[in-house]
Amino acid sequence: MPKEAALSALAVLGQGSDGIRFSGAAGNVLQTPHLSRATPGFVDRLIHADYRKAGHSMLTCEHAAGKLGNVRVVRVQGDMKY
Repeated sequence: MPKEAALSALAVLGQGSDGIRFSGAAGNVLQTPHLSRATPGFVDRLIHADYRKAGHSMLTCEHAAGKLGNVRVVRVQGDMKY
């Protein structure tokens, strides 16, 4: 299923039909314009929203997530392997 179709289906489900409600910030994140093409994407934005709700900043290796507020991108130096 294309990402845009999946996100649209989630947004429709979250409108409260059939008693379905989202927890956390999922409903707000799904309202992000052009979310299927947005960087950072849906999951990174959900993670970020949970950190913000808890009053924490977010550390990440995802460069795109640095566009969000209160995020610090950790840069790997040298030949570091995981």
